[in-house]
Amino acid sequence: MESSKVYVNVMAEFTNDGRLLPRSFIWKDGHVYEIQKVTDVRRAASLKAGNRCV
Repeated sequence: MESSKVYVNVMAEFTNDGRLLPRSFIWKDGHVYEIQKVTDVRRAASLKAGNRCV
């Protein structure tokens, strides 16, 4: 089975303390899927931005 990257729209919410919580996403056929559980949260730099400190 081949895998490929699919970009989807995500509905998210910011909390008062600044955390970003995903709530649902919209698949390419328009179906909305609720996110029921977040299994991992970590801080990471965006390597595509080109502004990383080494």
